Amino acid sequence: MNRMKAMKMKGKRKQPQKSKSAAQLIEKAEDCFEKFQVELSAKFYNQALSIEPSNTRALDGLGEVLIELGDFENAKEAFKKSIQISPEENHAKYMNMGQLVGGEEAIACYKKGISIISQKLTNLAQSSAPFNFMTGQPSTSQSTTFSVKSIPQIPSTESESESDSEREDNEDTELSESEEDDTEEKRQKRIISTLNQEMCSGLCSIAEIYLTDECFADEAENECGACLEKALAVCPLNPEPYFMMASYKISQRKPDEALNYLKQTYNLWRKKTPDKQPIYEVRYNTAKLFIELSHPKPAVKILETLVSEQDTIAEVWYLLGLGYSLLQNPVDSLDCLETAKNLLSRSDEKDEELENQIGELLRKVQVEYDALPEEEKTRAENIDDDNVSEGESEQSEGEEGEEEEEEGESDEEMSD
Repeated sequence: MNRMKAMKMKGKRKQPQKSKSAAQLIEKAEDCFEKFQVELSAKFYNQALSIEPSNTRALDGLGEVLIELGDFENAKEAFKKSIQISPEENHAKYMNMGQLVGGEEAIACYKKGISIISQKLTNLAQSSAPFNFMTGQPSTSQSTTFSVKSIPQIPSTESESESDSEREDNEDTELSESEEDDTEEKRQKRIISTLNQEMCSGLCSIAEIYLTDECFADEAENECGACLEKALAVCPLNPEPYFMMASYKISQRKPDEALNYLKQTYNLWRKKTPDKQPIYEVRYNTAKLFIELSHPKPAVKILETLVSEQDTIAEVWYLLGLGYSLLQNPVDSLDCLETAKNLLSRSDEKDEELENQIGELLRKVQVEYDALPEEEKTRAENIDDDNVSEGESEQSEGEEGEEEEEEGESDEEMSD
């Protein structure tokens, strides 16, 4: 009896779990990264590398995760090892590496990444077969899934296509041959578009280095111009190369050409919703260039939006105050500059240069404000009081007519 009980209990014991393969761990790491579980993602990548130390997919993924964690030195080591193992695979590791190094080394990284992208585009154009993003070659039945953080939601392997097909079968849906062709064509177009955007970004990064770290190199001016011309040809609807071209033309002391390019970059995003516009820093720098080129009206419009999004940055308030000063509006300029001064005084980090700039402009604007007729000062104060009291109701009423107002002001804004 006891023996039978012991045997029965033995039968209930859990079987030891099979250890996960490197591929399974990498999939978990990628899934965690997509869910912003960055530290957990790093853990799974390291576990995968303990099984397969030369797995470039894991090395590249780990490098990206380490960048997010701020561990730049170990990120560089991961990318370096991946490059040594497979130098012709995955342009993204070269683009990431370019951000981690500087000068000529960064330029070499970006150029290599661009070269790989070019080869991928050539292979894609020559073949109608499904495309493997990692190898840059048409997919085969043995192809491996590869995920690049900067290129999300783009299927790159036949294995993904198979899973889609199985799901469609379960739902009892079938695509006609024409629909399948259309789906494949759209997928290929998305891949081409993404690769072009990646190439454009790399070219702009090279141009930026020639405008900064390598500005004294003999070939800097020509290389910078050539990169930006190619970037514009590759992605004519991307604001970045137009902005970089504006900076390039300023360095060449060609303000009229610079302003033309700056207007083009602004026109590409100014009417888009906030979530579709460039990041805060890019918009700030665009406003800064407009003011540098003595074109304050669009700068003020950009900066007003920026302070409505984040109102605790002294530099933005100072630039807005400068813009209003150039528009001969000392009332609003004084208000912005006093806000900038107060923010700077409360900051733990002192910025003597900015403090001096604010103080100098404040003195100038104060003189202009004091010279205003009293009725104009009073009218300005009343307008401010009305704006405060009306508050949200004024904002909600104004939203509907904002687009129409922008249409009417756009031409005037750009011509001032």
